[in-house]
Amino acid sequence: MGSGKYLKHAQEKYGIENFTKEILFVFETAQEMYDKEAEIVNEDFLATENTYNLKVGGYGGFDYINDNPEKFLTEKRLSALMSQEERLRRWKEKWENDPQFREQQKQYGKLGAAAVLKKYPNGVFAGRKHSKETLDKLKASAVGRGVGETNSQYGTIWITNGVEKKKIKSTDEIPNGWRRGRK
Repeated sequence: MGSGKYLKHAQEKYGIENFTKEILFVFETAQEMYDKEAEIVNEDFLATENTYNLKVGGYGGFDYINDNPEKFLTEKRLSALMSQEERLRRWKEKWENDPQFREQQKQYGKLGAAAVLKKYPNGVFAGRKHSKETLDKLKASAVGRGVGETNSQYGTIWITNGVEKKKIKSTDEIPNGWRRGRK
Protein backbone atom coordinates (compact mmCIF):
# COMPACT_ATOMS: atom_id res chain seq x y z
CA MET A 1 0.00 0.00 0.00
CA GLY A 2 3.00 2.33 0.16
CA SER A 3 5.37 3.32 2.92
CA GLY A 4 5.13 7.10 3.12
CA LYS A 5 4.74 8.55 6.58
CA TYR A 6 1.69 10.66 5.69
CA LEU A 7 0.10 7.77 3.83
CA LYS A 8 0.53 5.52 6.89
CA HIS A 9 -1.01 8.17 9.16
CA ALA A 10 -3.97 8.54 6.79
CA GLN A 11 -4.45 4.77 6.67
CA GLU A 12 -4.52 4.67 10.47
CA LYS A 13 -6.96 7.58 10.60
CA TYR A 14 -9.38 6.52 7.84
CA GLY A 15 -8.79 2.75 7.83
CA ILE A 16 -6.77 0.85 5.25
CA GLU A 17 -10.02 -0.50 3.75
CA ASN A 18 -10.64 3.01 2.39
CA PHE A 19 -7.49 2.90 0.25
CA THR A 20 -6.77 1.02 -2.96
CA LYS A 21 -3.56 0.20 -4.75
CA GLU A 22 -3.44 -0.18 -8.49
CA ILE A 23 -0.31 -1.29 -10.35
CA LEU A 24 -0.19 0.84 -13.50
CA PHE A 25 3.03 -0.45 -15.07
CA VAL A 26 5.61 -3.21 -14.72
CA PHE A 27 9.22 -2.54 -15.76
CA GLU A 28 12.33 -4.59 -16.41
CA THR A 29 14.70 -2.17 -14.67
CA ALA A 30 14.57 0.28 -11.79
CA GLN A 31 15.71 3.07 -14.11
CA GLU A 32 12.69 2.55 -16.39
CA MET A 33 10.45 2.65 -13.34
CA TYR A 34 12.01 5.89 -12.05
CA ASP A 35 11.73 7.51 -15.48
CA LYS A 36 8.00 6.72 -15.67
CA GLU A 37 7.43 7.95 -12.14
CA ALA A 38 9.18 11.22 -13.04
CA GLU A 39 6.84 11.56 -16.01
CA ILE A 40 3.66 11.00 -13.95
CA VAL A 41 4.48 12.56 -10.58
CA ASN A 42 5.25 16.13 -11.65
CA GLU A 43 4.60 19.55 -10.06
CA ASP A 44 0.98 19.56 -11.27
CA PHE A 45 0.42 16.11 -9.76
CA LEU A 46 1.88 17.28 -6.43
CA ALA A 47 -0.45 20.29 -6.43
CA THR A 48 -3.56 18.10 -6.30
CA GLU A 49 -5.13 17.51 -2.89
CA ASN A 50 -5.53 13.75 -3.27
CA THR A 51 -1.86 12.77 -3.25
CA TYR A 52 0.50 11.75 -0.49
CA ASN A 53 3.59 12.24 -2.65
CA LEU A 54 6.02 14.79 -1.22
CA LYS A 55 8.22 15.36 -4.26
CA VAL A 56 8.30 15.02 -8.01
CA GLY A 57 8.82 11.46 -9.19
CA GLY A 58 12.20 9.99 -9.84
CA TYR A 59 14.35 8.28 -7.33
CA GLY A 60 12.24 8.33 -4.19
CA GLY A 61 13.88 7.98 -0.82
CA PHE A 62 15.06 10.87 1.31
CA ASP A 63 16.71 13.07 -1.32
CA TYR A 64 13.83 15.55 -1.09
CA ILE A 65 14.78 16.01 2.57
CA ASN A 66 18.52 16.06 2.02
CA ASP A 67 18.28 18.59 -0.84
CA ASN A 68 15.80 20.97 0.86
CA PRO A 69 15.95 20.47 4.63
CA GLU A 70 14.52 23.89 5.52
CA LYS A 71 11.50 23.28 3.27
CA PHE A 72 10.56 19.76 4.38
CA LEU A 73 12.00 19.19 7.81
CA THR A 74 9.84 20.03 10.74
CA GLU A 75 11.58 19.68 14.08
CA LYS A 76 9.91 16.29 14.56
CA ARG A 77 11.02 14.96 11.17
CA LEU A 78 14.55 16.23 11.73
CA SER A 79 14.68 14.53 15.11
CA ALA A 80 13.84 11.18 13.52
CA LEU A 81 16.82 11.49 11.16
CA MET A 82 19.34 12.62 13.78
CA SER A 83 21.63 10.33 15.69
CA GLN A 84 20.91 9.67 19.36
CA GLU A 85 23.97 11.72 20.32
CA GLU A 86 22.81 14.71 18.28
CA ARG A 87 19.29 14.51 19.75
CA LEU A 88 20.73 14.37 23.26
CA ARG A 89 23.08 17.29 22.55
CA ARG A 90 20.19 19.41 21.22
CA TRP A 91 17.96 18.43 24.15
CA LYS A 92 20.65 19.44 26.66
CA GLU A 93 21.20 22.74 24.85
CA LYS A 94 17.48 23.50 24.91
CA TRP A 95 17.23 22.46 28.58
CA GLU A 96 20.04 24.85 29.53
CA ASN A 97 18.81 27.83 27.50
CA ASP A 98 15.01 27.63 27.47
CA PRO A 99 13.18 27.88 30.84
CA GLN A 100 9.80 27.22 29.20
CA PHE A 101 11.15 23.99 27.64
CA ARG A 102 12.58 22.97 31.04
CA GLU A 103 9.18 23.40 32.71
CA GLN A 104 7.45 21.46 29.92
CA GLN A 105 9.93 18.59 30.29
CA LYS A 106 9.41 18.53 34.06
CA GLN A 107 5.65 18.31 33.49
CA TYR A 108 6.14 15.24 31.27
CA GLY A 109 8.98 13.86 33.39
CA LYS A 110 7.45 10.44 33.98
CA LEU A 111 7.16 9.76 30.26
CA GLY A 112 10.72 10.97 29.74
CA ALA A 113 11.99 8.85 32.60
CA ALA A 114 10.43 5.72 31.09
CA ALA A 115 12.17 6.38 27.78
CA VAL A 116 15.50 6.98 29.52
CA LEU A 117 15.17 3.77 31.55
CA LYS A 118 14.48 1.80 28.39
CA LYS A 119 17.59 3.17 26.70
CA TYR A 120 19.82 3.06 29.80
CA PRO A 121 18.63 0.14 31.97
CA ASN A 122 21.63 0.59 34.31
CA GLY A 123 21.11 4.35 34.48
CA VAL A 124 22.58 7.17 32.43
CA PHE A 125 25.27 7.68 35.03
CA ALA A 126 26.44 4.05 35.19
CA GLY A 127 30.22 3.80 35.43
CA ARG A 128 30.70 7.52 36.02
CA LYS A 129 31.48 9.60 39.13
CA HIS A 130 30.65 13.15 40.20
CA SER A 131 33.53 15.51 40.83
CA LYS A 132 34.10 16.75 44.40
CA GLU A 133 32.84 20.19 43.35
CA THR A 134 29.60 18.71 41.98
CA LEU A 135 29.11 16.60 45.12
CA ASP A 136 29.51 19.72 47.28
CA LYS A 137 26.91 21.57 45.16
CA LEU A 138 24.48 18.65 45.41
CA LYS A 139 24.89 18.47 49.18
CA ALA A 140 24.35 22.22 49.56
CA SER A 141 21.21 22.19 47.41
CA ALA A 142 19.73 19.26 49.36
CA VAL A 143 19.92 20.97 52.76
CA GLY A 144 16.39 21.32 54.15
CA ARG A 145 14.75 19.43 51.30
CA GLY A 146 12.57 16.48 52.24
CA VAL A 147 12.64 17.39 55.93
CA GLY A 148 9.53 17.54 58.09
CA GLU A 149 6.34 18.34 56.18
CA THR A 150 8.23 18.56 52.86
CA ASN A 151 9.05 14.85 53.16
CA SER A 152 6.54 12.77 51.16
CA GLN A 153 6.52 10.16 53.95
CA TYR A 154 5.90 12.70 56.71
CA GLY A 155 3.10 11.69 59.04
CA THR A 156 2.62 8.19 57.62
CA ILE A 157 3.52 4.66 58.67
CA TRP A 158 3.51 1.27 56.96
CA ILE A 159 1.39 -1.49 58.43
CA THR A 160 0.97 -5.16 57.51
CA ASN A 161 -1.25 -8.11 58.36
CA GLY A 162 1.39 -10.57 57.17
CA VAL A 163 -0.09 -10.79 53.65
CA GLU A 164 -0.91 -7.23 52.64
CA LYS A 165 0.85 -3.98 53.39
CA LYS A 166 -0.41 -0.41 53.27
CA LYS A 167 0.45 3.07 54.37
CA ILE A 168 -1.71 4.95 56.85
CA LYS A 169 -1.48 8.27 58.69
CA SER A 170 0.59 7.92 61.83
CA THR A 171 -2.27 9.46 63.82
CA ASP A 172 -4.72 6.74 62.69
CA GLU A 173 -5.33 3.71 64.87
CA ILE A 174 -3.75 0.45 63.65
CA PRO A 175 -6.61 -1.97 62.87
CA ASN A 176 -6.91 -5.34 64.66
CA GLY A 177 -4.80 -8.04 63.03
CA TRP A 178 -2.38 -5.45 61.63
CA ARG A 179 0.99 -4.31 62.99
CA ARG A 180 3.62 -1.69 62.16
CA GLY A 181 6.06 -2.49 59.37
CA ARG A 182 5.97 -3.92 55.87
CA LYS A 183 6.98 -7.54 56.56
